[in-house]
Amino acid sequence: MISQLKKQFLMMIFCMLLTSVAFSQARTNISPADSSLIAQYQIAGEQFYHDFKYDSAAFYFEKALSVLKAADREESLRSAEIYGQLGKTCYARGDYQQAIVFFNNSINLVKNQAGKGPDLAWLYNSIGNANYLIGNFDAAFQYYQQVLLIASKAEKPDNKRIAASYNNIGMIFFEKRDYKKSLEYFEKALAMYRQLNGEGDISTTPALNNIGLCHW
Repeated sequence: MISQLKKQFLMMIFCMLLTSVAFSQARTNISPADSSLIAQYQIAGEQFYHDFKYDSAAFYFEKALSVLKAADREESLRSAEIYGQLGKTCYARGDYQQAIVFFNNSINLVKNQAGKGPDLAWLYNSIGNANYLIGNFDAAFQYYQQVLLIASKAEKPDNKRIAASYNNIGMIFFEKRDYKKSLEYFEKALAMYRQLNGEGDISTTPALNNIGLCHW
């Protein structure tokens, strides 16, 4: 019973983390008319996404991608952005395997193209979440480690993301029943959340909940 409640709670955290990230406006060399059409499709897709109409959201993101394909500009940061949008849409409707495919497409394009595209740490975290939810804990662990590395090595360390990574890595050890190691990461997460937001802030709730589960 407690394990099931834990997973339900953590899934809620995953969804909030996933939907709170905004993409940068990745640019590519296409005609103004095509660029405008793509933007309209993306705006429509985002609106349907926020209205929880995920099939319609995916339809418009696919339409945006089709314009890039027709213009022979599929290998671009703009495509990486749209693949990320498709990934989060599939994730939201529970199609985690397909979400992983889209997120990986986005990652590969970001790595191969110069310029500023979707946030790699966000993409790695999203794939980690999807793998966790389908039970691929070793894969999830590797992606969470990537997030932690990026967040720690940033010019200004992203402590909020580091704290979330500690929490997520703790969940992996929890699933492996290595409760001492799990507790170590949950306590790191709690300490950082308290440092960021204060002792009684709601952001400490997940870590406190997970620490209690470890002791239980």
